[in-house]
Amino acid sequence: MAIGEALREVAAKVVGKDSEHVSRFHSRRGDLCKPSDLLTIPVLAWSRLVGKARNTPWMAPAAVKHLGQLLSAEDVVLELGSGASTAWYARRARRVVSLEPDLSWAARVRVALANHPNAEVRVGSIEQLFAAAFLESRPTILIVDHSDEPRFSRTDAIRLALNDGVLPRLIVLDDSDRARYQPALDVLGGWSMSRFTGFLDKPLRLTETTVFARV
Repeated sequence: MAIGEALREVAAKVVGKDSEHVSRFHSRRGDLCKPSDLLTIPVLAWSRLVGKARNTPWMAPAAVKHLGQLLSAEDVVLELGSGASTAWYARRARRVVSLEPDLSWAARVRVALANHPNAEVRVGSIEQLFAAAFLESRPTILIVDHSDEPRFSRTDAIRLALNDGVLPRLIVLDDSDRARYQPALDVLGGWSMSRFTGFLDKPLRLTETTVFARV
């Protein structure tokens, strides 16, 4: 009996089912991963084992590659939620404004930006910072990847951006397979959409990132 329970426990961990995923190999909308996605798992596992720091945006790897091809040296990026991504954008764009609610995390990101004078991190509630930052920076690229706040979700950020007269040319929505972000997909229905899936570690789950381009 104990062996059977142990085997079931191991199987459950391998499958990785949770409240949003049928398994770790399915996106939240139920799409099964591509065979090419599976090839990235050993790389992720090795990087985690040796403690290799991630220096790219924390989103589907194929979306990161796509963004690297689309970004230009004239772009202005407004990023909701800071991280290793902030320096990554700074190396490719003319200016980066990143909004981060966590003071200690913002301090760590600022250290990584020491050699990137074209990037800044503003600390505070995304809800309170967003409108002024959007109007002042006039971003050509909007990265929506912050933790939802009680009164300001990722969907709220996109809706507010679309109400402004000057629209970004690209809007990136991470975790776009979450059911609660379906309204954001609906309001961006007139935009060109490129959807990417891929694995992230910690925990190892298939995730989705969607890049919207203004038509």
